[in-house]
Amino acid sequence: MNQKSPDRLTTAGNNRALLISLLEEINQTSREIKANLTRLSSEPRDDDPVGRDRQQHIRQMKDKQGHLKTERELVKHKLATLKEYHKAMNHVANNHTTQAQISYLDAFMASAIALLDEQQLDAIESMAANMIDSKAETEKR
Repeated sequence: MNQKSPDRLTTAGNNRALLISLLEEINQTSREIKANLTRLSSEPRDDDPVGRDRQQHIRQMKDKQGHLKTERELVKHKLATLKEYHKAMNHVANNHTTQAQISYLDAFMASAIALLDEQQLDAIESMAANMIDSKAETEKR
């Protein structure tokens, strides 16, 4: 990956619009490289490199294409993570009558839903139920 890639991804942060823009830029650059490779092999021009220089140029373009693919996967993963967070928050928000009722605990639950698998969530839910039952029994005494 080139030096600009981590910076661009970091700069985009959790901004969905910037991540989508970055993804489109990566896709456009990848399409341009693919078109240049196709043109170079099927319709060479007089000013195109030949021999060893041509092979080196092709290798550089293919390397760049590989880096773009890796960068694209990172951006797509980040977008998928943001979508999971958004989905979890919507799930929590839909259980409340107003947006103002969403609290830290709700955000914590949304994070847990987004990050943990089903088995881990079941274990947490079971432990929480045991804690509530234990507290209720203590209060009865």
